[in-house]
Amino acid sequence: MKMPDRFNITAVADPRAEKRKIAEGQLNCKSYADYTEILYRKEKVGDLIINTLPSHLHCESSIKMMKAGFHVLCEKPAARTVDEIDRMIECSRATGKVLAIYQNLGYFPHVAKIKEIIDSGVLGRIAAVELKAGSFQRRYDWQSMLKYNGGNIYNKGAHLIDQAMQLFEFKRIPEVYGMMDRVISLGDADDFTKIIIRDELLPVMDLEMSSCRVYNDYIINVQGSLGGLVCKDEHHIKWKYFRPEEAPELELTETPIDDYCKDNLTWYENEWVCPDEIRDLFPYAHMKLYYNIYDVLANNGKLNNTPEKARIQLSIIEKCREQNSRFVYSGE
Repeated sequence: MKMPDRFNITAVADPRAEKRKIAEGQLNCKSYADYTEILYRKEKVGDLIINTLPSHLHCESSIKMMKAGFHVLCEKPAARTVDEIDRMIECSRATGKVLAIYQNLGYFPHVAKIKEIIDSGVLGRIAAVELKAGSFQRRYDWQSMLKYNGGNIYNKGAHLIDQAMQLFEFKRIPEVYGMMDRVISLGDADDFTKIIIRDELLPVMDLEMSSCRVYNDYIINVQGSLGGLVCKDEHHIKWKYFRPEEAPELELTETPIDDYCKDNLTWYENEWVCPDEIRDLFPYAHMKLYYNIYDVLANNGKLNNTPEKARIQLSIIEKCREQNSRFVYSGE
């Protein structure tokens, strides 16, 4: 997706010559075999660098980019550890350069719609939220290897935690309970992970990221005191609730009840279908993300995907990995 009214692509870097040739032809830009060739050119080639290097290289490369005078939009996961993201944040503050994290799935329209429903109060106090991501996929690439910062907790987990943080404000690092496993992938990183997040300021959150999930009945489920919500996929949401002022009064009793606590509630049901004009989710999400970046750089706007949010995300991931030492990379 091109945005000539906001961005002009001046250079790309890729070690593959055939990819550089395609970029030069399609984007009418310069190309380099190594990103560092862009950093130290005498003439200015741009203001913003999109850091899409493999995950394990994000920290050091982003720091080099900021020190060279560029703002940075870094792919997720932002870093391997909390210490690394702290170094990146420190460099951003020292250089005055913007550091943004490429978390695009939080811009999917179903996330905004679910937040709107939750915030409306029709579901009452939210007790629990499930977020699931997965399919059946036997990975055998670098994303399945610990030394490259691979695994589902970084790949899919970064998206799920980000979406959870879009739905609810994380004012602090919550309690985390994690279970990680490797079931079908060839590498040594996790391909099934479940994270339970608990905090008195948040509902209980159950995040599951799996590469051995054959059936996908829903991706988000919300349970509240007045009703619930299910998001079958990114294009469909259903929610059901009752109005407390219409509900019959109940009395607590210690005696046996013949009808097993029958409750005659009047239920209201609604359905949301993603509008046709934004059903192509990834271009829509990319557009929203880049519009925010442009607003930050051109108009001193407020950054949505901050490194401070990524720090909470990485703190949750780090806590989970500490409970599953098999999936902590030793550097060997």
